[in-house]
Amino acid sequence: MLIFRFQCPECGFGDREVGHLTDEGEIHCIVCLEEQGRRIRLRCWEEPEQARLRLAAEAA
Repeated sequence: MLIFRFQCPECGFGDREVGHLTDEGEIHCIVCLEEQGRRIRLRCWEEPEQARLRLAAEAA
């Protein structure tokens, strides 16, 4: 399972507001869904540190 940083392109809600990262199963913004009934796909990216550690583990 991968863990991603995230931010909504519509409302700006992201991992900095909630204090945790998301997994690959959470792909829509809960704020936009609850407040506007709109399914806005989150922008997700891997934390650079995680990517570096994963590459090191794959090389071993």
